[in-house]
Amino acid sequence: MNKANAVLTMGLLALVAALFLHGGAVQAQEPDTCAGGVLSLQASGADLIVSAPCTVNAGTYKFKDVHVLANGVLKFEDANIDFWAANVLVENSGSLIAGTPDMPIGSNGSTLTIHLWGKDLTGTDPNKQGLGVVCLSDPKGHCGVPDAIWDANVDSMGMPVPPGTARKISALGAVASQYPRADDDPRQPGYIDVTNDYFYAYDPLAFDSAKDSAGHVGYFGYKVLAVSYGGTLQLFGKKGATYATPECGVDPAKNSSGSSWARLDKSVSAGAAQLTVDRKLSLKAGDQIVVTTTDYMPGHSEQRQVASDVACAVTIPLTQGLKYPHNGTRFSLAAVPDRIGLDAQLKAQGAETRAAHSDRVRRRHDERQFPCRTVERIQHAGLFFWRPPDCAPRLQTPAGSGRRVLPDGSGRQDRPLSGALPSHAQSARRYVRARLHDG
Repeated sequence: MNKANAVLTMGLLALVAALFLHGGAVQAQEPDTCAGGVLSLQASGADLIVSAPCTVNAGTYKFKDVHVLANGVLKFEDANIDFWAANVLVENSGSLIAGTPDMPIGSNGSTLTIHLWGKDLTGTDPNKQGLGVVCLSDPKGHCGVPDAIWDANVDSMGMPVPPGTARKISALGAVASQYPRADDDPRQPGYIDVTNDYFYAYDPLAFDSAKDSAGHVGYFGYKVLAVSYGGTLQLFGKKGATYATPECGVDPAKNSSGSSWARLDKSVSAGAAQLTVDRKLSLKAGDQIVVTTTDYMPGHSEQRQVASDVACAVTIPLTQGLKYPHNGTRFSLAAVPDRIGLDAQLKAQGAETRAAHSDRVRRRHDERQFPCRTVERIQHAGLFFWRPPDCAPRLQTPAGSGRRVLPDGSGRQDRPLSGALPSHAQSARRYVRARLHDG
């Protein structure tokens, strides 16, 4: 919606998260650039290995691969920071943290920008493989995953075993205790014990299976911010996020999407330069928001700029009027018969329009050609609708059969046909009648 103060500015971004626990030895080390626990401002372009707490203050930093290993904490302060890296990989027992719930990024009006840079390693050559960022947590390149877990569900050839013979984490003995459990983090009492799940050894991404000089492959691609087994990624931004005490107070009926998404409280017409939403928001002049489409055209979503500060209010002024109308009115479903089986809450609250995708919209001046469209039945929210997508020409006559076959292959018709097919319009009329009759 709005422009978050914790910004990830990245070309070809991939966020990869496999959050588990505990690791091994460091494979290689670069010169210490975080002496005294504060990251140096040198723009070396070298790799950065973080294996101890390391604070990033205001400034511009330029690195190649950044690895956050066991006991390493790369912590970004609430300051104006531009952090450049070819890859950022948070490995086993390492942490990348930006801001805190009490002091999220943007509390001081600052912006954190993480830039991922680098060239395309494959181009248009389908036979060329890119080299993904390689883990350094253990000599095998297994990202610190214990051998008993890594090998649990692969055969001697390194291929996944059939589902019927796969083993759950809980069946792996003592090593299962290395998975996170409900009591691992007292701040998250609802944390789920995942030992009832399965672990499968990582594989490289498609077209990124090249090996490094040690014969290792990367599992996360390149130009990525990735989190591996046992890693922690915490990004706390001020705008659009909801923490223990929301900035604009608590509304139990409307806090499921926090303050990053709000619903229109009433419809707006094309040209409108002001929005009314259903909850209080806090925005600054210049923030970017998106008013999503409420019809069948995805392109009717519009990006607009906030004209002036919004201090926990429901009215949002825009610097430019909207190009399209947007529906903010609920439609009553009270008249829908109970036999339809609508959810009681949905029936009481009403329905809202939702965007739907249409590959092609064909308009005809001659309404008599409308039958040259098929009719298909679609289901939405327990209700059935008939809609006419494009059909022409889809009716075929198998050679020598004298019988017309419908697009679904059923061949349902009232009588066999002989001779040439009639015009497309006549064919479609008969097809429409057949489908409506078959119902």
